Amino acid sequence: MMTYKEFIKEYLGKKIDYDGYAGVQCVDFAKLYLDKCFGIKCGSMGDAKEWWYNRNTNPIIKKNFDFIIINNKRPTATNSVFKGDIGIRTSGTYGHIFVCDHVKGKSITYYDENGTGNHDAVTKRNKPFTNYYVTGILRKKTETMTVSANGGLHYYEHIKSNPIGAIPNGTKVKVIVKNAGTKTVNKKKYKMCIVWFNNEQYYVAQEYLKG
Repeated sequence: MMTYKEFIKEYLGKKIDYDGYAGVQCVDFAKLYLDKCFGIKCGSMGDAKEWWYNRNTNPIIKKNFDFIIINNKRPTATNSVFKGDIGIRTSGTYGHIFVCDHVKGKSITYYDENGTGNHDAVTKRNKPFTNYYVTGILRKKTETMTVSANGGLHYYEHIKSNPIGAIPNGTKVKVIVKNAGTKTVNKKKYKMCIVWFNNEQYYVAQEYLKG
């Protein structure tokens, strides 16, 4: 699996027709994201707006994601968008789907494909943070676990990188991806997972997390 940062770095500027249907579309980017970052493979999911309208009946979406309806008139609305969320708008003929980066003030920054309808490559965009551009959010369901490592648990930005810090023992973290590959440290292999810590995604060793 990949973290959000790894995914964006790998695919920014590229054109991906993930499902081989209708050329480069925004839903191709969403399907690619589900596959590479969460290991979720899906077939036909309809147009972007259908991902939102069918969120309570589509088995893949219902099983794996929580739903957040965006009301940008609320002062707390900016806190309702996390890095790595899947954003959807239902306005327009087909709607649009994208991967969120952040909200600042009255604008939202996200990454998408086919953002202009001309089969655009993966692009970083800034749009007004209004209900026209963001109807709702699909957020990967998580499991809260507790760090159980004397001296803290090393965390890594990339699965092949050196540790950049340690999560203190007893800290509660949200596990985004439970099986995210293996890493060898001091000749020992560890199964890794991806967690939220300090509003970022990092790799940590599975065996030091307890339910």
